[in-house]
Amino acid sequence: MRERPDTQAERFRREWWLLAGLWLALGALIAVVLILERRDTEARERQQVAHQVHIVHENLERQLHAVNQALGDIVANRPQWRARPEGALPFNERLRAFSDAMTGVRTLTVLDAEGTVVASSRSELLGENLAYRDYFQSARRLASREQPSLIVSAPMRTVLGVWAITLSRPVPAEDGLFGGVVTATLDPEEFKTLLDSVRYAPDVESTLVHGDGVRFLRVPERAGLLGATLAQPGTLFQAHLDSGRMESLFVGAMEPDPAERLVALRTIFPAHLHMDKPLVAAVARDWSQVFAAWRARAWTLGVAWLLMGVAIGLGLGFMQRRRRQLWRREQALAAQEAALQARWQAVLHATQQGVWDWDMAADTVYFSPVWKTMLGYAEGDIGDSLQEWESRVHPDDLARVHADVARHLAGETPVYENVHRMRCKDGSYKWVQDRGQVTARDASGRPTRLIGTHTDVTAQRQHQETLDRLAENVPGALYQYQREPDGRSHFPYASPGVQDIYGLPPQALCVDAEQVFARIHPDDLQALRESVLASAQTLELWRTEYRVLVPGERERWVSGQARPARTASGAVLWHGYIHDVTLAKQQALQLQETERLLRHLMQEMPIGLCMIDAAGVIYFRNRRFMDLFGYTEAEVPTLGQWWPRAYPDPHYREQVIAAWNADLAQAGAQGARSRTGNTASPTATAGCIR
Repeated sequence: MRERPDTQAERFRREWWLLAGLWLALGALIAVVLILERRDTEARERQQVAHQVHIVHENLERQLHAVNQALGDIVANRPQWRARPEGALPFNERLRAFSDAMTGVRTLTVLDAEGTVVASSRSELLGENLAYRDYFQSARRLASREQPSLIVSAPMRTVLGVWAITLSRPVPAEDGLFGGVVTATLDPEEFKTLLDSVRYAPDVESTLVHGDGVRFLRVPERAGLLGATLAQPGTLFQAHLDSGRMESLFVGAMEPDPAERLVALRTIFPAHLHMDKPLVAAVARDWSQVFAAWRARAWTLGVAWLLMGVAIGLGLGFMQRRRRQLWRREQALAAQEAALQARWQAVLHATQQGVWDWDMAADTVYFSPVWKTMLGYAEGDIGDSLQEWESRVHPDDLARVHADVARHLAGETPVYENVHRMRCKDGSYKWVQDRGQVTARDASGRPTRLIGTHTDVTAQRQHQETLDRLAENVPGALYQYQREPDGRSHFPYASPGVQDIYGLPPQALCVDAEQVFARIHPDDLQALRESVLASAQTLELWRTEYRVLVPGERERWVSGQARPARTASGAVLWHGYIHDVTLAKQQALQLQETERLLRHLMQEMPIGLCMIDAAGVIYFRNRRFMDLFGYTEAEVPTLGQWWPRAYPDPHYREQVIAAWNADLAQAGAQGARSRTGNTASPTATAGCIR
């Protein structure tokens, strides 16, 4: 029943509302997902920067502990080294060994109560007075403490342009008063590797700051930032100091600039070291870069959501417009259905092919009148059951027909095709070409209708059989070889003689020709393939000889030739002939070997031998001839040049030439052997020298 226009319009409106609701629901879902992802991203980044600054804290605390312990050892051992008769020299060596062994320590120095350097890992500092340094003044002030303090100096720029800090401890005198200072100058450059290792993104920066707020190390470096004081109102560093906490996590400006950062700060102030000033480590990341990937994903999803809405809207509009067009044509198509059915019936009656239509759901078969007439039956002689067809297929062909039908129904072949014999009403058999294709399937994909044709090919089959009988009397094999544009190949026709050559039945070559190439001798296979390709490209006659290896048989030589032609599909089809030439090939090879042996014997004869053609050219000289006369390949003369060289006496030369000519004339006239034992002919002469 056709749908009314008002009902169709209402259904279209419902589709639009449903689509809009689904689209909005998807947008809400995307928004929720993005909000959760942003929350997770922020939490993950906060945890990450806190973890990275913790790594810096742990490493620096170990470094400070190691330096403090080394300074304590120097203070404890100082009286012993001073008491030695050698003086400070061994003490300096000991300090140099300490400095070399400790990563990040540039210089170890011992100052007396007046600030004069009395021992140092750097000999050029000995004797200098450093009492003006703030760490010396701080050590003097803190010397009265019961617990020794680790004094952290303010950062200072060295003569080499790098920033350094000094760690020092007071040295008590024998009377318990201030006796001097032991210092370790640290090179912050050595800590760059540590700060760089915690940078997990290009925009991450790591910083070391003195407790007074002076930044003395930053990775990556930026000109003008080192030595700046961060302890200013409004900075995150000052907020961290004001909080009194050891750890802080902020979003804001690390220093007076507008760029917001996610910053984790950690105060390095171990209680057991009794440091007078702490150090502060900071790991920061650009706040905008924290959500860069999230923003890109949000933009992508947002744009995709909008484009999807537009695409679905356009698609639904197009589909509805198309459905309206189809609905308008529905009436016209219904009217045409009857006409098409009548035309189909007319085609069935007018065609020269028998048509059959198998309705598998009803298990009935329609056989056209031509199909019945082809076998000599009247309209009422054959019913509509499948048995009517099966009972008339030749028993020897039935299993093969069923197999081809089953393969097509299973979807293994695009069409069903088979050539078999059908019994006529008079009991005789006709060869028919049976072709068909599935035209309908049910909801589960199973075929429900198969339509096809029968074509009488008896005449063609008889022609084929005649050709096969003729080919049986031809030595070798006649064949057609076809190579497709994609490289696949097969033999559309091969006479029974192909079985004798390749040991393969002709039927096996109709699908795939690679079985033949598998029988070619490996040494000949590449050349054979190249000759086939060359013939396919030039369409010139293909002719070659090659060896064939059939399992269980001896090696054989075959000779083949074929004329190529290009088909409408772009394939190349050869018509050719191939035959066994093993005996002729063996005879030719044996003849070559005989000629080689004869030539070798002539070459090794103990007498000088030469051969002269009708033009007087000496075209063969054996080794003995060359040994006697000493001519090289380039110096061999003609016969005319030979006489004066071999016989310089004119009178004697004339006698020899006369005897030669007489002997040559006699040999040519009678075919007899010359007096010198040489055979002569009108075109060639052989002579020998003993």
